Amino acid sequence: MQDNTTNILIGVIGFVVIAIGIFFFTRKKSNNIESNSIESIKQESLSMKEVIGFFQQTEILKQLQENSNLLAVVVREKLDNGDIALTLTCYDKEKEKIAHSPYTKQYVVKNIDSDLMQNFGNKDMLILE
Repeated sequence: MQDNTTNILIGVIGFVVIAIGIFFFTRKKSNNIESNSIESIKQESLSMKEVIGFFQQTEILKQLQENSNLLAVVVREKLDNGDIALTLTCYDKEKEKIAHSPYTKQYVVKNIDSDLMQNFGNKDMLILE
């Protein structure tokens, strides 16, 4: 009888662990950028100067100034083919996720300049202030 109770308990614990894993996996995916919904711009490289220029555009700068919850961010993702996807967008601090914006831009590049690389360090998200 005790073996049966132990087996049931192990099964319930396993189910709970799987359910928690699924919850966190889907939650993490919802905070990420839907790459398929953004048209990628393919070019050889991207520089820190180009990134700053993007966020200095009048419409984007206005959006960031009008909403103090928004941060200018660059998200870096290493692709399977060795290229780098860089998504320039806004992050909503209050909602803790990428803000939907018509001004989001994604680049797919072979490399990034040393200034941009240094600013990223070993992180995959760069916050510009």
